[in-house]
Amino acid sequence: MNTWTAAHQTDANRLLFSLLTSDPELSTNAACISFVQQHGAGFEATTSDQQKINDYDIVRKIGRGQFGDIELCKHKATGELVAIKIISKAETLRSANPGQALVEREVLACLAEAGAAESVTRLKAAFHDDNFLYLVQEYLPGGDLFTLVDRTEEERLPEAHVKFYLAELVEALNVVHKLGYAHRDVKPENLLIDEAGHLKLADFGSASKLGASHSASTALSTPDYTAPEVLNAIRDGNVTVAAAADLWSVGVVAYELLVGEMPFSAEQESETYMNILNHTKLLEVPEDAAISTEARDLIFQLLAPESTRLDIAGIKAHPFFADVNWETMRSAPEEEVPTVPKLGSKDDTTYFELDDLEGAEPRARLNSDPMVAMGASFAHGVAGLPFVGWTWTATEEQEQEQEQEDVEEGEKEEAAAAAAAAAVEEEEEEAYPTTTVEVEAHKPQMIDIYQQEDNELAAPKQQASRLTNHSSSYPTTTVEVEAHKSQMIDIYKQEDNELAAPKQQASRLTKRRSSRQLRRRRSLVDTTTMSAQGTVIPGWKAAVLAAKRDKVRVEAEAARAEDPKVKYAHLPEWRQRMVLAKLAKANKTDPTPANSTKLQTSG
Repeated sequence: MNTWTAAHQTDANRLLFSLLTSDPELSTNAACISFVQQHGAGFEATTSDQQKINDYDIVRKIGRGQFGDIELCKHKATGELVAIKIISKAETLRSANPGQALVEREVLACLAEAGAAESVTRLKAAFHDDNFLYLVQEYLPGGDLFTLVDRTEEERLPEAHVKFYLAELVEALNVVHKLGYAHRDVKPENLLIDEAGHLKLADFGSASKLGASHSASTALSTPDYTAPEVLNAIRDGNVTVAAAADLWSVGVVAYELLVGEMPFSAEQESETYMNILNHTKLLEVPEDAAISTEARDLIFQLLAPESTRLDIAGIKAHPFFADVNWETMRSAPEEEVPTVPKLGSKDDTTYFELDDLEGAEPRARLNSDPMVAMGASFAHGVAGLPFVGWTWTATEEQEQEQEQEDVEEGEKEEAAAAAAAAAVEEEEEEAYPTTTVEVEAHKPQMIDIYQQEDNELAAPKQQASRLTNHSSSYPTTTVEVEAHKSQMIDIYKQEDNELAAPKQQASRLTKRRSSRQLRRRRSLVDTTTMSAQGTVIPGWKAAVLAAKRDKVRVEAEAARAEDPKVKYAHLPEWRQRMVLAKLAKANKTDPTPANSTKLQTSG
């Protein structure tokens, strides 16, 4: 951040007074003691209204990231439920990019001040203490899209549902990009569902300004969703942040939701990166994937080279979204929303995957805990400088505007629901005749309705009848078996054909399950590898380099395979000479074999 704000002033004052009162030398200096005595009361007055973690009761953990936990908390005074991201200062400073936490806070504050809370998680406040940074955000009780899909039987969603969520994701990214930022970690785990069933973009821990340059150590986020141009730029040492990389991730999300598999995932990260780099050759949609031509085309136009990839305007104009009203989709009636959370209480966490969090050691502790003393060094000195400017609170006007927007949105939803209910009721009243004359007039229409119902039931009835007769059709004597052998073979073939599709589907479900379990196992913390020069490099970077080496090796092997001298190297020497001579006569290659000198000498 290049501007000095009130947040910087507040945190700088806090750091200064902590330094003056805690440092062994300064706390005994006469001038420092006089300064504290003179201005201490004023400092206390300016900081007394700042939020503290002790203002909240921690209900339960609902998420865990690389540097912090997400806790569902309840404000002691107001009873408001919020989700607080609690980030360790020590782990932040040890990371490859210590300033990223402040960027996350900056992005969330910018989005909140711009009134973008409809599309992204709303920041309510940011504060910190000696050990931790805190981001107070709205609680979205519908969980994340990854868990929602993971709990479906087929682990993928109907195309209409995918269209709904993708449209809201694209609009959220449109808002973020217009404000000059890129998210850089778009994936189902970072797409949360609010109480009305609408999607919001969350977790800006990897976000950055568009056009910013990142070193290789901070360029990557989640491997499966990384764009190929990011991997290619790593070899140059720096990656320029662009909006197109977010849209590549949208393509991966679309593929995952529609097909139920990841397009490029492999057991090893290096293989995943290699698949992404070779996406033009490897990308394919399974033939048995039940998706429309428009959905298939959207995937291929998003998972394309950066130069030809669709931008936001191109996505909105794509035929897949032809029936989407981009202006009113957020106020769609409840029956058009794929999944509206059914909550038993305000603090219901049914839609969160909490099994992986059970027994996890909490990173955050209340300030009354003696363990807080372990991080006391962050309260003063140079260790506290990176966190100057963290403090932020929504202004009263912003809170009032947001409350008014929430009220208006609620009124719109109630009005839309009431109108829909009235329309249904009116339609039902008109549908049923009440007088003898109306009954006679509607008789042909009613006959058509009954006929349609009979047609819909015909197939199930026929199948049930066939199964009933099937059990009595099996022969019991040797003579009957011989007489019915050909008929039985046909029956078995028919049964095999009927089972083929379910077997194939079961196989794909097993593959999807193993892929998703692999993603759950992968740690967010980088491992390290020793390079040939003896220097330590991050594990993800080693994976990228390995992927590039594998790509070069495969290309070289393919080229060598086309070389006649290599292709016929397994033949005896005299045979090689004959084959190469024939090829040379046809003007296809040099007739001299690789070992011609040896052959001439021996001849």
